[in-house]
Amino acid sequence: MKKFLKIKKTKSAIVVSAIVVAIFGVMQAMETKSATTDQIDLSVEVASAIDISCPSPSAFGTLTAGNPETVTATCTATSNGASGYVLQIKKDNATTLTSGGNSIADKTAWNSGTPNSAVWSGTGLGFRVMQTGTDEGYSTTWWGTDDTAPNALYAGLPASYVTILNDTTYSASSTETVIEFKVDVPASQATGTYTGTATFQGTVNP
Repeated sequence: MKKFLKIKKTKSAIVVSAIVVAIFGVMQAMETKSATTDQIDLSVEVASAIDISCPSPSAFGTLTAGNPETVTATCTATSNGASGYVLQIKKDNATTLTSGGNSIADKTAWNSGTPNSAVWSGTGLGFRVMQTGTDEGYSTTWWGTDDTAPNALYAGLPASYVTILNDTTYSASSTETVIEFKVDVPASQATGTYTGTATFQGTVNP
């Protein structure tokens, strides 16, 4: 009788073990199935933006014929363009500097497509981008190898926007460009206070 009871208990243990193993196997299969993955795509486009500030320079001062006067303006640009930005300029009237019915002639208008800047000579109003103080994008082909008299190149203000600096480098901080204006007149130039304006424009590179 005792031996019969021992055999019965052993069979029960075997049955219970088989059931536990089966349940464990099902749970493992379920766990493996729940680990499948799927991937999604995320995309966002950051809009381009640029801000420029070009405070007006001080006046040239009193000009004596044959003794050119110069002033500088500094443009500060902040842009998120991955390929940088271009800075452009134009004069706002047919002749930049006028006084009543008189005017000071502009130098030959700047053309970035076929660069036509030249060493300063004669009279008129001209401009150039300076190497000194300009953070990025200075072109020696356009404005000369340096800012000294033998090497600095000048041109006249264009009637419509023309590029004077092409900064192709992304910058997380603002950058500065220094523009020099230079003027001289012939001895026959009528006296008076000559005034005029020019406008800068910044555009993000594509």
